[in-house]
Amino acid sequence: MFIEQHEVLSLSEYSKQRNQIRKFMIQQRKTRCLSLTENIRLAFENKETIKYQIQEVMYATKSTSEADIVHEIKTYQHLIPCGKSLKASLFLEFDEGAEHNLNRLRDIESTVYIQVAGFDKIWPSTNEDIGSQRIISPVHYLNFGFSNGMISALKSGAKLTCGVKHHGSPVGPKEIAKNTKLALLNDFQTDCLH
Repeated sequence: MFIEQHEVLSLSEYSKQRNQIRKFMIQQRKTRCLSLTENIRLAFENKETIKYQIQEVMYATKSTSEADIVHEIKTYQHLIPCGKSLKASLFLEFDEGAEHNLNRLRDIESTVYIQVAGFDKIWPSTNEDIGSQRIISPVHYLNFGFSNGMISALKSGAKLTCGVKHHGSPVGPKEIAKNTKLALLNDFQTDCLH
């Protein structure tokens, strides 16, 4: 299930509904976020979170053209999970010493894992939007691929954990809360047709 141009509200309509939409999305984000440390946060994306991101970009830039809407949809569309994947934005958040800390955590994005109890760890494909370019960034995009067996186990109540195996900030495994797990299970129902 992908975002169609007609699903993006006009700037004037979004402006009218923005406060209500923001309240709803803040709750959605809380359910879909996992703090791994005080500086490392994983936000699991879905169609609603990405549509909200697009609306906020359009609002911030006061963009109204169809070309701008199409551009933003193309920019963020790849972050919507479908079929057997979960997609997440990895945020590295530092108040002070950001450059030093980002250097210390170089390549952390490839060391984040998810694990379904009874199965091997799932390592993500990362930053698919930038290809093979190596970057130091406070935001990375992760794609976790699941097998049918893993999805069935989750639906049957298997524990879901997440961790980081990076030498600069090892974490976990941390159990993913039940309400977050339930929200993520819905992502496996998403149709992948463009």
